Amino acid sequence: MDGPLVGFTNTKELEKQFEITLLSSKSKDYKGPIHLDLVPKPDSKYAKDFMKLDFWLDNSVLLPTRLITTTLQGDIYDIRLLDVKLNKKIKNSKSTMN
Repeated sequence: MDGPLVGFTNTKELEKQFEITLLSSKSKDYKGPIHLDLVPKPDSKYAKDFMKLDFWLDNSVLLPTRLITTTLQGDIYDIRLLDVKLNKKIKNSKSTMN
């Protein structure tokens, strides 16, 4: 069961595969997380796996912070990305290139 990841998936592809609803405030002064509800379209490649996907995006960097997926079997997965470090420097000694 593979699903899309809002913030990393092409917007046109998401619109082709899902009915997308903005559930958070539409006010331009709103600074809280952006909450999107995605329901697979009947002909979507995701319709065989998911009833819906809820994404929360950090409003300042537009990257995912939380994802709740509901499968057709009724399983619910709640994934939270905590203490994310954006573009944190990594010492050369921590990685190697071959």
